[in-house]
Amino acid sequence: MRARLGAVVELIKPRIVTLSTLSSLAGILAAGKSAPWLALTAGVWLTAAGACALNQFQECDSDRLMRRTSGRPIPSGRLSAAAALAVSLALSAAGLAVLFAGCGAASCLLAACGAFWYNGVYTPLKTRSAFSAVIGAVTGAISPAIGWAATGRPLCDGALLALCFFFLIWQVPHSWLLSMRLSSEYEGAGFSTPVTVFGPTRSGRVLFCWMAVTALACLLLPLYGVVKAPLAVALLTAGAAWTTLVSVRLLAAGTDNASMRRAFGVVNSLALIVMAAAFLDRVL
Repeated sequence: MRARLGAVVELIKPRIVTLSTLSSLAGILAAGKSAPWLALTAGVWLTAAGACALNQFQECDSDRLMRRTSGRPIPSGRLSAAAALAVSLALSAAGLAVLFAGCGAASCLLAACGAFWYNGVYTPLKTRSAFSAVIGAVTGAISPAIGWAATGRPLCDGALLALCFFFLIWQVPHSWLLSMRLSSEYEGAGFSTPVTVFGPTRSGRVLFCWMAVTALACLLLPLYGVVKAPLAVALLTAGAAWTTLVSVRLLAAGTDNASMRRAFGVVNSLALIVMAAAFLDRVL
């Protein structure tokens, strides 16, 4: 029983689910209004967990071909594909129900659209195009909008658009840094990567551009009033400068494994910095 429970936990990709939930909470913070925090947290967490579980069901055949993913619950035989599908559908249904009841129809609809885009558009596109991450980045932009909608504020607001734009741009280097670092594994499993299109040296330049734009998107947040407190603005500025500095090294290093690993950690840290800045702005 404990082994099966552990397999289910691994199936839902808790780190990705937690990051998605935190970005939705950042939407509430940016809105500056009260909202049903508990319902939003539970609803987004469950819906994202269902989407991640469905993703593993969809990619179980290709996961068997990659060393990084061959130990996942379905390829390793710790969980059947049918059980994984049942878990994903149950979690998604529960999450959407919680969002509808606790946060309203708008948050529920946005979450449903995000799950559809992730599982119905992005996941099938990964084997067809090296640029699937650009299309899939829409899911990153939807997460903060779910939290914002829960406050009742209109979606056509500059502060929300700036926050969504950051997570939209951020999603691309986040995805590409992982796929490029492990490009041989990905390509062996049938996934296209930018390294195939651009080659190692030009891929480093492309990543530099995306990371630089991500840093600039981070600096849009104070301009559109997402954060106003001096300490929060200073934190964002430091995060943007750090990201830019690390990205410059990719111009010379290309897809060098150490540089890619360092850049991947910095990009992920920048997302956490943005969320921390939104929190600081609310409490200061």
